[in-house]
Amino acid sequence: MKNSNHNKLNFFILISLMILSHVTFSQSSESRKSNKKQNETMLTPSIHLRAYQNCKQIGDFKTAIVALNYHLIQEPTFLQYKDTLAMLYVQTNQFSQSYALVKLLQESGRKSNLLTEILAVSANALNQTVEATDAYQALYANTKNIHHGYALLQLQQQLKRVNEAQVTCANLLSDTTINNANISQVNEKTKQEVKVPLKAVLLNINGLLAYENKAYIESIESFKKALELAPDYEVAAQNLKTITSIKESMEKIKTE
Repeated sequence: MKNSNHNKLNFFILISLMILSHVTFSQSSESRKSNKKQNETMLTPSIHLRAYQNCKQIGDFKTAIVALNYHLIQEPTFLQYKDTLAMLYVQTNQFSQSYALVKLLQESGRKSNLLTEILAVSANALNQTVEATDAYQALYANTKNIHHGYALLQLQQQLKRVNEAQVTCANLLSDTTINNANISQVNEKTKQEVKVPLKAVLLNINGLLAYENKAYIESIESFKKALELAPDYEVAAQNLKTITSIKESMEKIKTE
């Protein structure tokens, strides 16, 4: 049997670096006291902050990271730039650094969905699957975002948490926003990338989960529904053929 969710959605923080101005963080009293000083520095940014802003504009993120680190040494109370730094580490695939920074920020009491997502992405990239799953679990509970839910579902499958995955899959299937969502998949025969409806992918996963719980009829029906939505969905077609064959063999054994 084949699992259609190997091609992971690219959740690597598809947001502008300026999103930080729209995120609500839990602030410590120390950070609140520094607001006035930060506003003043925003008007007359340091040379390191100007270098960061310039590098960000031209897409030189590695140099932007260096400049931002220097700025934070000079102005360590500028917590929003620490969030930005963590995001830059993720965007440049420096997951050990983004993971360590987010952990430090969270330990200091700083919390946001953005930091939770950075932690989830970083932990997953570092093969810390359990922690990544826990992070996506918390994130999906807060955001109800289908992309976060799908990432959570993939990790639950990977950990063989079948019952938990079934709950997540059911929640996603009941979300009407999936009706307009597609996922890029590689056709195993043509080796070409094709768009598959997310709902069809979830129905295929639901079929695999039902099979794991020996609910063969439910499994077969789920694969059929996936193919109704995406007739060329080769993975679901192969799974339907395999599960149907297994079910028929078991029924034959019972009658002998």
